[in-house]
Amino acid sequence: MDNTNTDKSISQFLDEWYSYDSQKMLSVLKLSLTKEILSSITKEHSSKKKHSFHFGYRNSGRIIWSIKKTFWFFLWWFKWILTFNTHKNKKVLLTAIGSNLDNIEFYLEQLSFIAKKNNCVIVLLNIIESYEHLRNHQLFYYPRFFYARSQNVNKKKINNYASEIIKDIRILAIKKNIQFSLEAKYLVNPIKSLMRDYSGFSYLVAKLISPKRIVGLMQDYDYTYNKYIYYKIANRNGIKTCIIDSSLLLYQHLYRKTFSDYHLVWGEYKKNFIIKNNPIDPSKVLIIGKPLKLEKSYEPFTGNCNLWVYVAQSYTDPSMFISGRDYASFEKNVKMLSDFQKKNYPHHHFILKIHPADKSINHKSGICKSSTVPVFDLVKNARIIFVEDSTLAVELFANNFPIVYVLDKFKNDNIGLVNSCLMAGIDLAGEFDKTIKSILEERPVHDSKEREKAVTYYLGNFDENNFKNVTEKILFYDKD
Repeated sequence: MDNTNTDKSISQFLDEWYSYDSQKMLSVLKLSLTKEILSSITKEHSSKKKHSFHFGYRNSGRIIWSIKKTFWFFLWWFKWILTFNTHKNKKVLLTAIGSNLDNIEFYLEQLSFIAKKNNCVIVLLNIIESYEHLRNHQLFYYPRFFYARSQNVNKKKINNYASEIIKDIRILAIKKNIQFSLEAKYLVNPIKSLMRDYSGFSYLVAKLISPKRIVGLMQDYDYTYNKYIYYKIANRNGIKTCIIDSSLLLYQHLYRKTFSDYHLVWGEYKKNFIIKNNPIDPSKVLIIGKPLKLEKSYEPFTGNCNLWVYVAQSYTDPSMFISGRDYASFEKNVKMLSDFQKKNYPHHHFILKIHPADKSINHKSGICKSSTVPVFDLVKNARIIFVEDSTLAVELFANNFPIVYVLDKFKNDNIGLVNSCLMAGIDLAGEFDKTIKSILEERPVHDSKEREKAVTYYLGNFDENNFKNVTEKILFYDKD
């Protein structure tokens, strides 16, 4: 992957930005806001494009979503105030693993088994919308905002922090030749929320639960927003920290720094990445494999399906950014493939699968779109699937779906499977009809041993018992 000058500048910016790591409040806020800062930087660099586009955040302006969240919040709150104090003699595992919705159920099931075995309860830091989990006597959600102290979020302090952070960003942006014009006022609300998180979580580990009772903090990342805050406070209080790293970071100029004591990763790809970019003991980066949903694996095409699916990566908030991917290029690619299908395969049907983090508010291509149907329910009926840069692309590859990788506008294969001749790839600025015809009519077979090796490299070999044993050892037996 050949990064552009912009990507290299962002990489250098982040390297120096993460050097601010300390226990001081200003430093904690700065690193917590990395995602917001990156989004502002990348939008600055994409705003000059003729066809700039912005999705709306998936939950923005959704009254029903807000009511639903409030409903679940109060259900969990009632459970907290009524029953949590009955477990005062038990150990506590703190968890924040709500980012990857596909994995929440599995990981909570495994952690609940370990907790029950070791006379422990689990305190969730994110709401899980499930009656089954609500009824689980071991699971509790901590309503941290009820415990946040108002004196820590006064307006003057917030404005001062926002001004200081913007000042530091601008100095570093100029130094790294990066465009940045965000004003301090746009950081006020994020800082206010983060300070409430900081206050609420601090109260949990200092007043409500003794650090000696806490066996560890388990998260799915620790390098931005409130997950970084949780890590810093846990670290300061001598609480063991661990990541269940449920992702593949394909853009390696971005989030390279991680902080927790232990990392549970899917495959060798992520382990090598973490060790290369962090001063961490390799023995504390453990490969556990990804729990693949084999029951949804692709079955050979029977001849009755004529569906083409384009699976888009997220364009809502480009904090996972590379110069070769922008909305204008994406829209052009989708239209070109849709037009090609209509002209050459008129009896087939083309559908765009919108990323769940995106809400299509002004997509004007006229192409059929889907944002609500689960992706595996959609692609299992597909005759050909176009993918971009996402973990899902590797998962579809692992399950042997008929996929075609769309190279970015600089002809980069950002995953590496096309360059390894294990996945079909197309450059939409060149000829691509033969590749599509090959997938539709011949279904090319790749070297099975090399394919299996690649799947293991990215996703590992998952074993449920191994996951339980490794996690239990870290939380209850490993003394650091």
